[in-house]
Amino acid sequence: MNHALNAAFFEARPNRWLRREGVRGSPRVRLNQSGIGIIGGEGGAIELAPTRVLAMRVGTERLFRGAGFHEACFRIDGRSGVMVLRPVAGHIEGFGVVCIGFARQIEAGGHAARLELGESLGRVLFIAALLSLPLLLVLLLLALGPWRLSIGMTAVVLGLPIALALVGAGVAWRGRPRLAGDLAEFEAAVGAWVARAM
Repeated sequence: MNHALNAAFFEARPNRWLRREGVRGSPRVRLNQSGIGIIGGEGGAIELAPTRVLAMRVGTERLFRGAGFHEACFRIDGRSGVMVLRPVAGHIEGFGVVCIGFARQIEAGGHAARLELGESLGRVLFIAALLSLPLLLVLLLLALGPWRLSIGMTAVVLGLPIALALVGAGVAWRGRPRLAGDLAEFEAAVGAWVARAM
């Protein structure tokens, strides 16, 4: 394995899942020969081997945040819930190197189908529903209201809400959780996110 990947690390934001597993304080996440080591700033540690990962998804949380808000989600064999690692500011590059290096370890073990891209389905559906809400409200007002609009006026009134609904559908489609086509697509997507955030 590449020595640079062995030395890669990033500082992550603490969260409830990590605290439940005994990792206290801001964790430091390091890629090593056997997988990922997570060491709490105030105590506790987790070693995560690639063979224990049932799914690894790297994506961007876009709900009212910038495109640089990255996260890696892991479903782990024998653990409930999802472990989420989000880098603190200034650690985006290390985040990318660790995610790519760990993905290579997973792929080397013959489990490339466990690599995913995209956002959480709940977040994607929320964004789509939010952007469709104006259309639903306009349709409700037109259905319940006593007024009669001409065809041209109806088109004008519905134009913007329909455009927002289409944008919501597009966001949902582009951001959906999905399997990475292969390791190269996974690496390219993570590299693009890192480049945008730098």
